[in-house]
Amino acid sequence: MSCRDVAMSRSSFVMKELMSATTILEDLHRCTAEVRRERLSQLAEDPVPEHIDVLVASLRDENPGVQQAAVNHLVRIGDDAVVRRLLALLRDTPSVRNMAVEILDQIVGNGLEPALRVLESPDPNIRKFVVDMFARQSDQRVIEPLLRSLTDPDSNVRAAAAEALGVLQAHHAIPAIGRLLQDEEWVAFSAITALKNLGDSTALPLLVPLLEQGTPMICYAAVGAIGVLDRTGACLERLMRLSETASPELGSAIVESVVAITECAPSDLWSRVNQQRWLPMLEAALHDPDDTISLAAVKGFGRLKHPAGATLILEWCRTISPTEPNVIEVVVSALADLGDSESMIRLLTGGERCEPLVSIVVQALGRMKCRQAVHALIGVRVGHVNWDIRRLAVVALAEIGTPDAVEGIRHAVDDATGYVRCEAIRRLGAFKRPADMQWFLHRLHEERYEDVRDLLIAMLAESTSEDVIAAIPGLLQDAKPELRAAGARLVGLLAYDGGLELLLRVCNDSEWTVRQRIMEALGRYRDRRVEHELLFGLSDDHEKVRLAAVSSLAEQNTPEAWRALIALGLRDPDIWVRYRLIERFGSSQVREAFVPLTRIAESPEEPDLIRRAAAEAVQRIVAGDGRPEGGF
Repeated sequence: MSCRDVAMSRSSFVMKELMSATTILEDLHRCTAEVRRERLSQLAEDPVPEHIDVLVASLRDENPGVQQAAVNHLVRIGDDAVVRRLLALLRDTPSVRNMAVEILDQIVGNGLEPALRVLESPDPNIRKFVVDMFARQSDQRVIEPLLRSLTDPDSNVRAAAAEALGVLQAHHAIPAIGRLLQDEEWVAFSAITALKNLGDSTALPLLVPLLEQGTPMICYAAVGAIGVLDRTGACLERLMRLSETASPELGSAIVESVVAITECAPSDLWSRVNQQRWLPMLEAALHDPDDTISLAAVKGFGRLKHPAGATLILEWCRTISPTEPNVIEVVVSALADLGDSESMIRLLTGGERCEPLVSIVVQALGRMKCRQAVHALIGVRVGHVNWDIRRLAVVALAEIGTPDAVEGIRHAVDDATGYVRCEAIRRLGAFKRPADMQWFLHRLHEERYEDVRDLLIAMLAESTSEDVIAAIPGLLQDAKPELRAAGARLVGLLAYDGGLELLLRVCNDSEWTVRQRIMEALGRYRDRRVEHELLFGLSDDHEKVRLAAVSSLAEQNTPEAWRALIALGLRDPDIWVRYRLIERFGSSQVREAFVPLTRIAESPEEPDLIRRAAAEAVQRIVAGDGRPEGGF
């Protein structure tokens, strides 16, 4: 459609704004979908009753885009009149009814009275729609009407009302919900679900009788709810008696509940249970399709400490290959509790191919601090193709911590993968042994990756040993630039007496990577000579060196340093140096930078990135309360 046609169409439509809804709809039906959407927008601007009727009627439009436009406009209007009209659509076709419910969910709080009146509808389906809608409202005004709906003549409405009260956390409704436990099976099931969602232990006396009096479905639901509500172990003995005659399906539910209760309430129950009865119950629960029950069974095996438990868990892991962190943690803890190291060591030395299972076993052996597993774990670290499993083997060896385990970690510093080398370095560094520091110094000369070298330097800096400090002059004079850079970084991390003199002697290194580290290290010292060298760094021919000088000068936080940064740094040819400096002026609220930053923010010649950064920095300076920390 041309612009002229659209304009004429708009003019024609405006003239008909005061027509009846029927006339407007007839006119709309002759228009394209694009024009219908546009006209609905015009109607929504003046939500008189006729226009609301048209918007509601447009939910039946054949075009999905027009339908969605009607939904959006009705949500935006969202008043009592819209609520009344939409409630009338709850008897409409499923597609229209669903759109009406979608809108009502968002606006019914604006017109609650019409919805409350609909609860008196003779149609139970309509009453249930309203009850379900109230459950999604988080509006305390709906609780009393829902309480009345607990006695509705229709069972589906009663069940929906109970579940809604549970979702809305209406604790005072517990007695009324409890009366539904003697209702039809489906209603009772919903009542149990509501009590479970309320999480209130005062409901336990209502649920316990159902363990013996309820149907199989009700008994199953009651067992699950008791597992959630009982946090003191009050129901454990009842559940144990029930377990002696429970069917396999109910047995799995009992396993889940008993495990949940004993996690919260200290109990000697697991040492008293009939292992011959509970072993098949746990095995059945382990293979339950419900993941929560399976994990409960894994925990149960760990507490039961039956010799067969580890084998059953390992076989289950091989079947499902768990990868979720929470699942892995549960399995690792259970295997560690079971303590069957022989089975797990055999698995590692037998060439097991299931990587998730190997990962779990490695972690469990470390958790157990199993000394007998050191040789097997070293074998995994040396020979496994998966680098993360090799890394986990390093972690396990560190947890064991015996001399042969530590020696295995030292060899891992030569692993082919940097992630594994870093893990080995971190674990050795945590022991803080002088011999390991000497090893790190030696390894520093051989390491080819910068991130691993940086970790080695960090570990050396934490030691603060005399041997480390004594090695620094040699590093700063080494023929390899990466080692000279490492020496400069080490000085900066240690910031020890005498380190500044060493840095001042090597400030003119030929390699920019070394000069960058020197500029960073100088920032750790407070000395007039430092500012002098950093000023030279602002004119370095490499932008990363200048950037390091900018950061270190800002750290000095002196009037001279800020003046130099304003005079020289804001003219730097590199956009990122200027950007970072401008950010620093803003974060430090340097008042004296206000005028030059304002000029930059207003200059059309500056890149957008720089102008935006300058404008933000100016706002932060203006917002500063009192004299800014970085001002002078």
